Amino acid sequence: MTTATTADASDAARVAIAIAGIFADADAGRRANRLRTLFAETLDFEPAHGPIPLPAHDNLPADAHHIADYDGIAAAYIALPDPGRTRINKSDADMAARAVADRLGADPLL
Repeated sequence: MTTATTADASDAARVAIAIAGIFADADAGRRANRLRTLFAETLDFEPAHGPIPLPAHDNLPADAHHIADYDGIAAAYIALPDPGRTRINKSDADMAARAVADRLGADPLL
């Protein structure tokens, strides 16, 4: 195994562990911070902070989390409800994506 391959495998393992931690954490604020760390430390995005107000809707949270920015791409996290309890349809997701794009003025990565 070459050094590059070893480094690639190590990077992939770190990303996999970070993603597992994100999904395992029940707190939306901590998930947002874990995502911010992943984007900033692994994917070379600039960390960003702040709430992004979403339209009032029964199936959406009040705010999204601004996670990071990179070259015109804004990463945001929206804590959607448990799919076993509440259904999120395409129009809800589109509404949230438009609100994020309008607020950040960038191509959103949700």
